[in-house]
Amino acid sequence: MSFFSALFDYMASPQQAASEFSPAETEHMVLDYLGKLDRAVSEESFDPGGGVNALVFGEWGHGKSQVMYRTADHLTRKHPRVLTVRIIAARLAPRDILEAALFDLSRQLDTQAEAEVLRRSMAELGDLADDDPHARQITARALASTASHTQRLHTALLFDEAAQTSGIDFQEFLRELEHAFSSARIVLHTMQCHSLATLDRAREVANNLGDWARSARQIHLPSIQQEHAYDFFHKRLSSRTHDPQLAERLIPPGIAKTLCAAAGGNPRRMLQYASRVWELCREHGERHFTGRRVLEVFSTEAGVTAGTSLFMEARFRRILDLLPQEWGAFGQRVRPFLEGHIHTLLGESEVMSPAQLAAELGNVSVGELQKITREVGGIPLFETKMDEFDDTTYGLTHAFRSDLCGAFGSTGGLDLKQIQIKLLLKPREEQNNIAQGLATVLRHKGYTQVAPKLVRLGEFPAEAHAHHQTPIRGFTMQVRIVDTSIDVPVLVTGLCGVEPPRAMIEHITRGLVDREWSFAYILYANEELSWDDWLQGDEAKGLPPELLEKASELRTLNPSEKLVSPSSVEQTHPPSVAAAIFFAHLIGAGQQYSESKQPSEEMLPIIDGTVEAMNEALPRLQDVIYLPSELERKLLDHSCWEPAATGSGLTLKQIGEAAPDTRVTGASLANLLGGYLEKRGGLYVRNKRADFPIFGVVRDVLKERQRCAMDVLTEAVRGAALLVGGGDQLRGNVEWIVEKLKAAGMVRRDLVEVQFIDITKALREKDQKFKSQLSDYTKRLSHIEQYESSRAEPLQQTLEGIRKRKTLEGSPSERSERLNELLMDLDQLLVRIDEEARAIESEKKKYIDHFARELAELKHLREELAPEWRNRAFTEDEYLDADKLVEAFQKEIETPVGSNQRSIIKRERLTIQNRLDALRDRALGKATAAPEDPYAQIVNRILSKQPFDRLVITVEEF
Repeated sequence: MSFFSALFDYMASPQQAASEFSPAETEHMVLDYLGKLDRAVSEESFDPGGGVNALVFGEWGHGKSQVMYRTADHLTRKHPRVLTVRIIAARLAPRDILEAALFDLSRQLDTQAEAEVLRRSMAELGDLADDDPHARQITARALASTASHTQRLHTALLFDEAAQTSGIDFQEFLRELEHAFSSARIVLHTMQCHSLATLDRAREVANNLGDWARSARQIHLPSIQQEHAYDFFHKRLSSRTHDPQLAERLIPPGIAKTLCAAAGGNPRRMLQYASRVWELCREHGERHFTGRRVLEVFSTEAGVTAGTSLFMEARFRRILDLLPQEWGAFGQRVRPFLEGHIHTLLGESEVMSPAQLAAELGNVSVGELQKITREVGGIPLFETKMDEFDDTTYGLTHAFRSDLCGAFGSTGGLDLKQIQIKLLLKPREEQNNIAQGLATVLRHKGYTQVAPKLVRLGEFPAEAHAHHQTPIRGFTMQVRIVDTSIDVPVLVTGLCGVEPPRAMIEHITRGLVDREWSFAYILYANEELSWDDWLQGDEAKGLPPELLEKASELRTLNPSEKLVSPSSVEQTHPPSVAAAIFFAHLIGAGQQYSESKQPSEEMLPIIDGTVEAMNEALPRLQDVIYLPSELERKLLDHSCWEPAATGSGLTLKQIGEAAPDTRVTGASLANLLGGYLEKRGGLYVRNKRADFPIFGVVRDVLKERQRCAMDVLTEAVRGAALLVGGGDQLRGNVEWIVEKLKAAGMVRRDLVEVQFIDITKALREKDQKFKSQLSDYTKRLSHIEQYESSRAEPLQQTLEGIRKRKTLEGSPSERSERLNELLMDLDQLLVRIDEEARAIESEKKKYIDHFARELAELKHLREELAPEWRNRAFTEDEYLDADKLVEAFQKEIETPVGSNQRSIIKRERLTIQNRLDALRDRALGKATAAPEDPYAQIVNRILSKQPFDRLVITVEEF
């Protein structure tokens, strides 16, 4: 391979060990690891926990082997007393591992004895299966024994491309290695290089290595970002040629970006494309890269999708043909410009100033120049961007580049794959970034209008091999209750792939109890442990009882499976992989917003979907107890709501007329809807007072305490429910409800305290008493009727006695005397009738008054009682029967007993008196003839046995 061809050699080798990594963050990560390794291998005494373990992750072509070669070269040069063994095996199976170790040792001097140890162990393996635990133990002991023969304190085993474990439990194998080397009193340092072409592979590694992966130092080799592409080539050429200016002359920054975008940030592909471009340039005698040569190479390089290439000229020609058709005369100007500049616009990522572009198009006006951002064939061709000097520039859109290039991607300024892999391998360390990303996205999307505040939620328990605890974070923010003007504090945080620590949940639930936040939201994704399972597990049972109940109120969301779709794979992602993709996008979006950048288009579905899910879970009025303001309380108490005034409801105009001091609008009543008011079409209806949300809270708290001061009651209500609307409104609302309870007979209040009256108990007692009285009064009505008859009977007998004394015999004087006696008897009878009527009337009235009072009191209790207590013991039919009975009693009172009888008796008495006077006149000779004796007419008319009303008939007969 010639020198110039080797400039872009992409195969990893020991000769490239000194090459620096791009970006600078990756180089710093490697240097930090080597520094820690330096300190560890410099220790001269055995420390079983002193080993440094590293995991190197990256996709194909990202430089994993280069890290291994660099580590091996570093140890060989600076720490020759460290036994360094590179294990480059096709499979991580026991025999393959020993063969790879033997091959590497055979290349080192003075290791023949050690090599013989490995050969004996390979023979000992015999026909043992790869997954046989004994084979794993033999392999571990063989490597430890080999190191022991060298009499070196430190050994470094470097495993390259550990992509296939062939049935071996690699975590158990690492434990066997650790045990074997500790037994030999040798400090073991390991490095494992893992290819993570897919997130499923990262998930497999995480599951296979377990705690080992989480405790090891991780080096992730990201894809190259476009802004780092030039730096990548610059370092590469500088390390090969020791000529810092070569990269500047050879590869312009714009072409470096194009190669990076075409390769998707893959370093090896970038070098492959650069090598082919360089070959074309040399064939044409050119000493630097040009966009024209780049597009020539791209036109022959296959794209990711079958049948595509990195530059598809047919698609470009289609756009050129459509320009005049869709843009008319302006398209005629743009067509030759685009055709003549595509090699620089696309191949060199060229951008132009407005003045330069206008000149190229024939000095078009600034207004006409804006047309160039329109679509052609459904694709926008040009877009405006700000350069590093904040000047406006024009360049090709990402959509147009992607249409022309089969695999043209935007690596942006963020390595989402790195974040995704971290989430799978060390999810605890990413929890802070999840919380930060979530809070930042929500803030920028208008979920909250106030900057979120950081909250410390404890720490994850320390893991094996870990020397520190990882903190847990969340953020508080103010959000608005749906369809109201009420803001409440909420807590948001997230967990991906980790079990919620009990201390974290205890902190969150304690915040709910103490009203630090009204609601708590956790974006939670864990394939192994659902949130419901955690609530039923031992960790949750360790919470205090009052907090365990609150834990069930936490609002957990997992939008990952809904929002993450398999774009380039046929099968759906496993839940853990979908979660890693989701949270990585959330973290990345947060970082972009924090840097005042707009997230890439691929992030937008995740961003919008997350905000939509959070909006759907926003608190609503039914989740809280709203405290009406003083003006709202006055409005609710206004007489305009009474049934006679409202009909079926009130309009806004009617409400406004009833409350002229308040501007009444639909928005001003929104906070009252659902609990205090209901809206039915265009009308508002006030709920029953006993149905007011705050009514039940105050009543229940007072019922529990029975008796307390108003201040104590207010604070107890504050802790009993989630109250919104302003803490300063609470005392006024409690006073408001206490007065309503007092009016309902449920509360007694004096200057010192408030006392609860058990209305349900009183109702039951009243019901029982009422039922008893109802039965008693029914009997008493019958008794009263019997009483009338019994009192009337002696009167009847007296009247009959009068009749028996009557005779036709005797002189007129004698008969006159008997009539006088009759008149006296009738007068006495009338007096007795009056006396008996008054007695009966008094008896009836006494019963009916008492009964009516009891019924009214019972009805009053029921009307003020909450709906759930009504008709508990006494039905509406029974009340109706009672009402009818009262009406019957009242009718008896309204028709006093004996009133008719008295008037008739008085009238007939006058008739008898006239007859008596006639008898006397005749006896004195003053009458010419005596009238017919009435006795003859009534002798056969006998008094009826009916009391009172029939007495008058008897009297008339006399």
